[in-house]
Amino acid sequence: TRRSSDLVLLGILALTVLGQRVTMDMLTDIFGNRVLDAAFQHNERVAEFVDFRRGEVTNRSSVAAQFVLNRVANPNSIVDAMTTMARSLDRLGASYRLYNETLRSLLQFSQIETILPSRSIVERREAAFRYYERVKNLKYCQTNPQFWLQYAIAALVFEDFERSEKYFQSAYAFAERSRNYDTHKIDNHYARLLLEQASRSSSPVSGMKLFRDARKIIFEQIQTERLYYPYRVATGIGRFYD
Repeated sequence: TRRSSDLVLLGILALTVLGQRVTMDMLTDIFGNRVLDAAFQHNERVAEFVDFRRGEVTNRSSVAAQFVLNRVANPNSIVDAMTTMARSLDRLGASYRLYNETLRSLLQFSQIETILPSRSIVERREAAFRYYERVKNLKYCQTNPQFWLQYAIAALVFEDFERSEKYFQSAYAFAERSRNYDTHKIDNHYARLLLEQASRSSSPVSGMKLFRDARKIIFEQIQTERLYYPYRVATGIGRFYD
């Protein structure tokens, strides 16, 4: 059906934008035997973007792929395609470690930002939250601190601070259950949330409390971190000061 073809096509475009090497075996594992049908491979809409050769799927243009996803495709269809892929990869990950890496990319907010529609911030936010809600009960996600961190980051970016706080606490809770889990990344992004909340607080007392909590995290990280991460978050101190 046309809907089935569109779902697979959007999946291929998404994987291409994420920089994944797409093979026919991968597509068959994720979407089933429908990708082997001659009718699908010679579909005009599919052939416009994908060239099937030698068992690999060669996208004709990654720029065109991103444009279609960001500007043309139906947001609900994009979420459907991403959810279908995430569910299949979650099921297959136990047998194929490579698929776990693909799933991790498909859940990382900085990656899926490149896939989400960008016609409006509202449409983009709704698509992101709808996707994370639909995959949060997957085996890979349920108790994975990294997944809840990504959901918290998405909520922070879209300025849903209440939702972000909730999922930061989930990330911390599951990290605590994991032996020797390094919360460095969670701490870093959580400090960013605290500074955003501090800058917008209507209460000087609560605003200062949030600021001091964030500053404590940032300064502790600066003592040991050689990369730019705590310094990038520290720019929020200037906004709070202003």
